[in-house]
Amino acid sequence: MQEVVFSLFSNLHFLLLFFVPILTMRLIAEEKKQSTIDLLYVSPINEWQIILGKYLAGLFFLFSMFSVTLVYPIILLGAGLDDWPVLLMSYSGLFIIGSCYLSLGLLASSLTDQQMVAAVVSFVGLLLLWMLNWMSQAVGNYWVNEFFSYFALSNHFEKWVKGWFETSSLIYFCSFIFIMLYLSVKNLQRRLW
Repeated sequence: MQEVVFSLFSNLHFLLLFFVPILTMRLIAEEKKQSTIDLLYVSPINEWQIILGKYLAGLFFLFSMFSVTLVYPIILLGAGLDDWPVLLMSYSGLFIIGSCYLSLGLLASSLTDQQMVAAVVSFVGLLLLWMLNWMSQAVGNYWVNEFFSYFALSNHFEKWVKGWFETSSLIYFCSFIFIMLYLSVKNLQRRLW
């Protein structure tokens, strides 16, 4: 059961690497390019509300796309495999890793007014976070290995897909999302400087 679930969610995780930059490239960059961001600035909402609104809209769209995979547990149940805790942890891991990737893509979109630049910056950032796992395996020094291993999002995601819940991983994911959203807000506020 775990091998089947792990391979499915690893493939979905890999798809997020390509899909999220395409999804997030327009969130703020298009607003800047069309100068419609000025309408948001003069409306009675602040930068946090703009960023959170864009972020929640992206989350809704991303996870409505992955709702198609909910047929998978039904197929597994029909096959006689019913390890629900592993499936629930895997879906929650997919939700939180997608949330992290979306927050990084939103930051990349807020940095520029060109959609393609935002997509490339987002993809490169996600790829670097993905490669931290490989770098941790290639380094011989224990402390450098642990450093890269801790900051690799995929290591924390793999723990969730295997059914291991660690509060350190949850804290890491939540702080990653908060930092990316905070930097996005600060990037929008730099117009006031």
